[in-house]
Amino acid sequence: MARFFSAVLFLAIVLGVVQAWAASYGPDDAKFTLKVPDGWTATPIDGGVQVSNGSSVLSILEVEHDGMTLEEFGDGVIAMTGLNAATMDTDGETLRISGQKFGRVVQCYLHKIDAKYLLSVILVGLDISTMKEMIASVQSVD
Repeated sequence: MARFFSAVLFLAIVLGVVQAWAASYGPDDAKFTLKVPDGWTATPIDGGVQVSNGSSVLSILEVEHDGMTLEEFGDGVIAMTGLNAATMDTDGETLRISGQKFGRVVQCYLHKIDAKYLLSVILVGLDISTMKEMIASVQSVD
C-alpha cells in the first residue's frame, strides 16, 4: 500500500512539473513557455500571458513592432497605460520604463527579438525576485 501511495505521489509531482511547462503563450509563429511557481496563476492574454499571485502581476507579450524604434514603442506604452512620472532609459538593445499607476511601481522592459517581434515584459508589485525567476525561465517553442 505504501508503494502505491509513493507511486501516486511521484506521478502527481511529475505531472505537476510537466503541467507547469506544458502551456505555451504568444502569437502562433512566436510561442514561448515559462515556469509558473506554486501560488501563481497564468492567464493567456492576446500575444502572451499574465501571471499573478494576487498582489503582484507579471505580463509577458510578444507584439509586432511594425518597424518602430524602442523609444517610439515606449512612448506608446506610456501613453496607453497612463503611467505617472514615467522615465525611459536604454542600453541600446533593451528599453526600460519605470513609472507609477494607482500608487504602485510599474516596470516595463521592451526588447526587439527579431525583424517582426518585440518582447514586452511588465512587472507590477513587490515580488520582483519571483517575477524575475519566471522571466529567466522563458523558453522559445520551435
